[in-house]
Amino acid sequence: MFTLGLCSCFCTLALASWAFARSWRLPLPPGPQGKFWFGNEEILPWEHPWKEFVNWSKIFGPLIYLYASGRDILIVNT
Repeated sequence: MFTLGLCSCFCTLALASWAFARSWRLPLPPGPQGKFWFGNEEILPWEHPWKEFVNWSKIFGPLIYLYASGRDILIVNT
């Protein structure tokens, strides 16, 4: 019983600290909308990615933010 209470307290604190840390982040540049769990992994181009990045830069501007495979990705177009 003690282990269950300790585990639930730990999970609650971890979730609260994650939510608090995300609320204080600076705003990120725009980018394509991703899925909740996988982020932009499904739409990330694997063949000739620079062609898709040029198209995205026309829509989102010179800085594009993606989240894929658990990593934040910032694409800089000039």
